[in-house]
Amino acid sequence: LCWMFRGALAEVDWVATNLPFIRNTRDTTFAIAAMMALMIVPIVRHPREDGTLAPVLMWEELKSIPWGVILILGGGLSLANGIQQSRLGDVIAEQAK
Repeated sequence: LCWMFRGALAEVDWVATNLPFIRNTRDTTFAIAAMMALMIVPIVRHPREDGTLAPVLMWEELKSIPWGVILILGGGLSLANGIQQSRLGDVIAEQAK
């Protein structure tokens, strides 16, 4: 929820006073924090042989994720952001006229 409501949370007095870093936190920070929470928080779905609870997301499950696709999508989004920030898209569009 912090990811989606970061702007609104930064305007709340209590959050702005006690968590001033929220305003400057980027999306990647929330994504990494969410992934870490999934690997730490235990649930009943994966009980271990000794009776303890395993985390929501196990390393075996992470190994089966198609990381190549995720990296290609992330690279494409990064490239698009770089083109937009540098105004290269405007230059290419102007040259194409």
